[in-house]
Amino acid sequence: EELFSNLTIFNETCVKWQMRTGRLRVQKTYTFHILGRRWDEKTFSEYVILNITTREDNPKVCLDLNSGSNYVVNITTISSTNIPVSVTVAVQTKVKEAFNNVLIFNDTCLKWQRNVRGADMEDRYLFHVQGQRWYQKEFLHEMTFDLTTRKQAPEVCFDLQPGTNYSINISMVALNFSLLVSMTTQITDPPFPDIEFVAAKGSAPLLRLRKAEDRNGPISLYQVIVLPLGLQSTFVCDSFATATFFSNTTDAKGYVTAEFRARDVADNMSVALGDRHYYGKFYNAPLKLGKEYCVFLRIISEWNKVRTQSCVVWAQIKNSTPSLPYMTAVVLGSVAAICLILFLSFSAARSYLYRTVHSPPAALACEGVRLSATMDTARASSIETENVSLL
Repeated sequence: EELFSNLTIFNETCVKWQMRTGRLRVQKTYTFHILGRRWDEKTFSEYVILNITTREDNPKVCLDLNSGSNYVVNITTISSTNIPVSVTVAVQTKVKEAFNNVLIFNDTCLKWQRNVRGADMEDRYLFHVQGQRWYQKEFLHEMTFDLTTRKQAPEVCFDLQPGTNYSINISMVALNFSLLVSMTTQITDPPFPDIEFVAAKGSAPLLRLRKAEDRNGPISLYQVIVLPLGLQSTFVCDSFATATFFSNTTDAKGYVTAEFRARDVADNMSVALGDRHYYGKFYNAPLKLGKEYCVFLRIISEWNKVRTQSCVVWAQIKNSTPSLPYMTAVVLGSVAAICLILFLSFSAARSYLYRTVHSPPAALACEGVRLSATMDTARASSIETENVSLL
């Protein structure tokens, strides 16, 4: 009688053998004593006893063993003469992937499948998170923490900064396994700049632009938006994105009057409304007389195919008059014209006086001859009159 003939191990955790008793389909019960240990984890020990009853002449049994462990499997049964018969085999399981089905969700969360050890085993993970930004060379967000869990599918959510590229190293402490994951967080609305609200009557005020921080993503553009004061309460920040003064055919709509690239903006930069210059592709047109306006500052951030913006009321203008630069130009032009007229008049008078005082000698001689002839004629007339009286 051979109860364990041709015993072999297959598929790493399965055992098969042949049973030769000389009788057909004899029912046998096999008892398995399974002891598992790990060389790199001295405290790990697994002991399992299980019974299997079969009538097969070629039994096959697959055992539920943990990966990365060494097992001693003792199989015992009773012979037809009631004598215990046993066989012992060594089974070594390979290390499985410590992190299976790794998935990033909700932008800042991570989950994976833990299949290295049994469900009743507790594993400790060490996380090292490092974030950097290409548009802020000095920026560095770094944190380290650990997680202990029994879950087969652990989940972790990180407190990450917007608009940042992160590398996350996860180490499984017990088996010295590690995984490197890359994450990129989306940008959010840019922060509002530190501006001074201006309320003006008459002429358009001179505005001061301060740079906003790249805290939630890289700042790309600054836009100055002019719209009727009555539209202030219904203004939506992403409206009038490309509206220019020339496309604003009626007074009931707003328009972008100036656009500045972030790299061209100096801190505390002056912005003059209505100076008739182009800023970007937008014409900074003079404000219409007697109209009331509201001025918004829009900050735009663009990165990784995402565009966000923030808007803030910058100024209110009532009963507007032409801007100070425009008025200055008009006054200076008028003064220049008056000065030119006075200069030309003075030049003409001076030229006339010069010609009168400094006449040529020939002209004086002619005047003398003409005067002498006149006196002779008068004298002759007097003599004739005297002769007639005598007669």
